[in-house]
Amino acid sequence: MPNLGFVNAELIVQEGGLPPLVDLLSSSNEGIQQQAAGALWSLSVNAENHVKVVREGALPYMVRLLQSGNPKIQEQAAGTLRNLAVNDENKIKIVQEGALSHLVQLLRSQHDPVLIQAAGCVRNLSVHPQNEFKIVQEGGIKPLVDLLRSPNYKVVEQAAVALRNLSVNDANKVYFGTDGALPPLIALLRSPQVVVQEQAAVILRNLSLTSDNERNIIQEGGLPAIISLLRTNEARLQVHAAVILRNLSVNSDSEIKIVQEGGLPPLINLLRSSDVDVQENTAGALRNLSENDQNKVRIVQEGALAWLVPLMRTPSFKVLEQVVMVLWNLSINADNKVRMADKGVLPSLVSLLRSPEERIQELAVGTLRNLSIQHDNKSRIVQEGALSGLVLLLKSPIVNILQHASGTLRNLSVREGNDVKMAVEGAIPPLIALLSHPSTEVQLHACGAIRNLSVNDENKVKIADAGGINPLVSLLSSGTTQARENAAGALWHLAVDRSNQSSIARANGISPLVTILDDGTVQAHKYAA
Repeated sequence: MPNLGFVNAELIVQEGGLPPLVDLLSSSNEGIQQQAAGALWSLSVNAENHVKVVREGALPYMVRLLQSGNPKIQEQAAGTLRNLAVNDENKIKIVQEGALSHLVQLLRSQHDPVLIQAAGCVRNLSVHPQNEFKIVQEGGIKPLVDLLRSPNYKVVEQAAVALRNLSVNDANKVYFGTDGALPPLIALLRSPQVVVQEQAAVILRNLSLTSDNERNIIQEGGLPAIISLLRTNEARLQVHAAVILRNLSVNSDSEIKIVQEGGLPPLINLLRSSDVDVQENTAGALRNLSENDQNKVRIVQEGALAWLVPLMRTPSFKVLEQVVMVLWNLSINADNKVRMADKGVLPSLVSLLRSPEERIQELAVGTLRNLSIQHDNKSRIVQEGALSGLVLLLKSPIVNILQHASGTLRNLSVREGNDVKMAVEGAIPPLIALLSHPSTEVQLHACGAIRNLSVNDENKVKIADAGGINPLVSLLSSGTTQARENAAGALWHLAVDRSNQSSIARANGISPLVTILDDGTVQAHKYAA
């Protein structure tokens, strides 16, 4: 590019030099064209000239010069349009002037300077959403993909950024697969140039959002290169790699393959990162991987709990959400229930019951519900002070939280000694209130908890005094089969107290108990009798 210097360039414009320069572009003399195009290329570097050059009518001439047989003029024309395309309005005008087809043709040039400017221009044009699909319609993806194999780093960078912009559009994603983009993109993940690595990773990140590309990335052997990025020292590359794996792991087959390719150790290691984006997306990938039953065991065996537990104290909602979702999935496995308690998960989970974020409350109480199935955990959870938080959640407006809180208390109430502690913490009144909740699952768990609590003699009195008999009798007629069984069981326990017998009769409980003898479960028959 001719170096006019900023001052000289400014003076040329101030002195009215733009119109004659634009006129010279139409000269039949190739040398004059080259000098004029070179001068305008220099002037177009200045952002203030972007509108002025276009206003003087330069675009049609520049588009015509893209078709020149002279590589130098092609470079100058493409370079000028590249600079002008920084302006949003010019992005549209350049395409309207018909430049795209000629720029795409120049992407097949044998001259690197031409390739750099043509790809750079397409890169700038592709930022505008109106141009994204038009570039694809002009056949732009295939030559850009071919440029990814260029030995010239600058050519590769421009092509990669253009493809990155195009890969954001969902309608474009399918063309990347059909135009053979995946193999060179995967190869570029191992480029010595971090900038190129990042562009390739971002493209694959965008492409991995579609089911076809998910499968194709793995079939093309992409996993080892993606996993290798997790081991780099560049946080941005770590984030992109984690997001790709997070997207790929939505597929059940991919969950297994990622682990088989050695993805777990580097992912778990990244939980130690101080970068919040790395933490979030690493935990997000582990969350998806932990959906698989075998992976639930492997993740714990690989030592993930040692880093997940500290992250439960993070101030970042996004990180915390993913971390607790991982723990929820892990807690489904029977062996993990003990390991998780041993590794110190319980105190933080109990603390999160009082989180100001309802989503975190839901995840924490759901995880506790899973852990509370294990016999020893029933005592450990109570010892960690969970009851007060669980009782508070019984008044939540969120149905899922109510289901998990009442379900957890139902599980805990089976363990001897917990029934008294739950009553002391005030669990009985809110549980009774939930017997009339619209959700049948909430009714079921609340009734199950009341049934277990009613075994204790002191609780028999407390349940009756709190008005528990009437809603229990109502459930004998309106509840699900299991809820009716639980209600009958609770009433059977309460009827041991003579005063409660009279209360059950006054609540018209005899008739529905007789009905249960005819159509209830075997256990319900026992209680009704």
